[in-house]
Amino acid sequence: MNSTKEFIGYIKYFGPLVDDGSVDISKAGRSLVALDKFFKKYQKEFLKIEKDNQYILKIASVNKNCSEIIFGLVELAKSTPANFALVAFGLENLGVGEFGKKFFGVLGEQLALKILSKGKRMKNVKEFAEGNNHFVILENANGDSKKVSMEQWEIYKKLNPYLSGLIQLEKGKEEKMKIGYKQKEKDIEVANVQYKEKEYFDSYENFSTDERLKEPFDAENAKDEKLVGKFVDFYGLAHKYHFAFQARKKQDDVGKQKILCIVDKEKISKILDYLKPENSKNVCIFGKATRDWEGKVDKIKIEWISEKEDYDPNQTKMN
Repeated sequence: MNSTKEFIGYIKYFGPLVDDGSVDISKAGRSLVALDKFFKKYQKEFLKIEKDNQYILKIASVNKNCSEIIFGLVELAKSTPANFALVAFGLENLGVGEFGKKFFGVLGEQLALKILSKGKRMKNVKEFAEGNNHFVILENANGDSKKVSMEQWEIYKKLNPYLSGLIQLEKGKEEKMKIGYKQKEKDIEVANVQYKEKEYFDSYENFSTDERLKEPFDAENAKDEKLVGKFVDFYGLAHKYHFAFQARKKQDDVGKQKILCIVDKEKISKILDYLKPENSKNVCIFGKATRDWEGKVDKIKIEWISEKEDYDPNQTKMN
């Protein structure tokens, strides 16, 4: 393996159900999807690497005596903890070794902050400088605090939702998960997470509505979406997101979660009518929407609403 072009990271599962070197494919899949989304988002948002030049994660094998699981891409060691070997490929002149160490260092820091948060919002209670370095003191809902660099805090504010779903553990099955990278045949561990901490990494869609209502709308990453479903909640004019919408069609793609909606004031009275039991019906909405770490629609800024699914705003007036 050419160390100038490749960097090896790993995810290891421990527990009664993985003693034979295997792991539940759906749990492994969710972990890998979450890691991939965090990896790509980190490169784009903080390293400013455009998509075509980004490093990518590919599943590989680093152990000789392995058994292959059914989808044929990940090999797992027999009689050892279930072990995913992840190879980060990138441009040689970017220094993949240093990049890999930097990324896994960031990942370890962010996982530690996720655990500190206890699944709740953390607040910045103090900012200060030490020489040329800037730090913040973070405090969780229990009053526990920690000093972190300003860089760590900025990454956490923007990327912590992408870690949701990474930790897939269950008591009596997969009870512990280790994450790290290989350096000269030695494991450099950056995180060791127990099953009791999994709740802090639950799906982003399970965050409380109060917390989601405080989140900014990521207009830069919003894309056109056309959804069919029903308005289900009104949060009042004091919030950025006035309503919640739930898709009734294409739920495999869109999701079943409540989608937070931003609407123009002139549309509010019409939507309030749709919330009345006697007027409840499927409607079609269109606008710029963002998706969560699972790829489900999370929030939308509505441009138009129609009772017709085939409504075309270019042919008729907006409702």
